[in-house]
Amino acid sequence: MLKSCDDLTQEVFALQVLNFINPNLENPDFDDPNSDGSLNKQKIKDFAKKSRLTPQEFLDALDLVPRDELTTIEQRPNGEDFEKPLKLFSRIDSKNLIEIETAYIRYRSKNKLYEKGKAELKAFLMPPVQESTQEQKEAQNRKFLKEEYQRLQIRGFVLGTTIFYDMLRPNYKVVNIAFIEIFLQTFKPEVFEDEIRSTEVHLANSKKIIKRDVLLAFKELFVKTYIEKAQLKSLSESEWIEHWKNIKNNT
Repeated sequence: MLKSCDDLTQEVFALQVLNFINPNLENPDFDDPNSDGSLNKQKIKDFAKKSRLTPQEFLDALDLVPRDELTTIEQRPNGEDFEKPLKLFSRIDSKNLIEIETAYIRYRSKNKLYEKGKAELKAFLMPPVQESTQEQKEAQNRKFLKEEYQRLQIRGFVLGTTIFYDMLRPNYKVVNIAFIEIFLQTFKPEVFEDEIRSTEVHLANSKKIIKRDVLLAFKELFVKTYIEKAQLKSLSESEWIEHWKNIKNNT
């Protein structure tokens, strides 16, 4: 705080405030103790010796005044309080300096409440993601395997290709070159999907081009081939789940 600062810091602060307010001085000679420059500087130093703000906070306050962000509390004739933008005098006035300090402290307090409220709202709307427990992870994995088993039985394929591939990959350090050759020969980077577009007037058939990711396509073929060779579709649901649990535990 200014009141705790040494004399040199208060001296520099007084000159900074004088420079900001830039009062019309008849005699700015600071070497003359009786000049209006020295007297105005002393007013600021006297204020600083009692101020609860830091030098930078008061300079920030001076910067806020022209933008009408600091206010003073006044009363209407009916006794109702209202806020009015604080005005900066073009002269060094002890009362005005105190008003600026008081207004800045109120501004700082309101700003802290606003930031606190904003932080609380953010915490409410975006609560921190909690790490799943081991039991929750196992339950999620079991649910995933059950859903994929049902999909395999009904539709003949699985969708969680990447997850299954990641479980299988550590056990396959080397892949048969013939398998890769077959994949490269059959892979199509673009496929056409029939799409029917309808309007009130007519129906129109069009073909939509779908670009395929080569790595994802390889993983899909790898998992599909593994499921077929291991005859996993013929397993019961519990056997299917146990099979993948063993794969995961052995990686």
